[in-house]
Amino acid sequence: MEPTRNNPGVAHENGAIESAHGHIKAAIRDALLLRGSADFSDLADYRRFIDEVVNARNRRHGPGIDAERRFLQPLPDVRTTDYEEILVTVTSSGGFTLRKVFYTVPSRLIGHRLRARLYDGHLDLDPAIKVRLLQMSPATIDRVLRIAKGNNQKDRRRGVAGSELRRSVPIRTFSDWGDPAPGHMEADLVSHSGPVAKGSWA
Repeated sequence: MEPTRNNPGVAHENGAIESAHGHIKAAIRDALLLRGSADFSDLADYRRFIDEVVNARNRRHGPGIDAERRFLQPLPDVRTTDYEEILVTVTSSGGFTLRKVFYTVPSRLIGHRLRARLYDGHLDLDPAIKVRLLQMSPATIDRVLRIAKGNNQKDRRRGVAGSELRRSVPIRTFSDWGDPAPGHMEADLVSHSGPVAKGSWA
């Protein structure tokens, strides 16, 4: 078997994999039309439907797969990385929102960041981290993260320009209203009467 590589930007060389995806999508769409409804009782029911469609299309490849299976190595003990890792922050509500879905966690994790693993059908935390977090008390978690929190607070310095700007803007409180008194008004008057000052002018 010799590997090959497609040339970027050449459309007719990208059909071996993409066309199979298109065919299976068309088969699922046709199966839904024959079924008469796209509603399923639960996720397991939908997955059974998909498995039936896929197995029906792959049935003709069964003999070849069975012949090669005898030469395949066993699967590894550790599951492959088929998830996406996302950092989330637990809010005061005792949970976090990820992909428009709200997840709840133990209240002891409020205010902390977690590394979530987003799989195709479910969400989970790093197993080792999850076990350690659930075994720790809130006081222990705060003590472990105290150093990191202190470093973050040291980095949150106010800008010099902002402080100087605030000091340059005068602020008048209620006790400063004695001078001038409330209701005091100053105005510049301009006479439009010309050489004659008789009469009323605005």
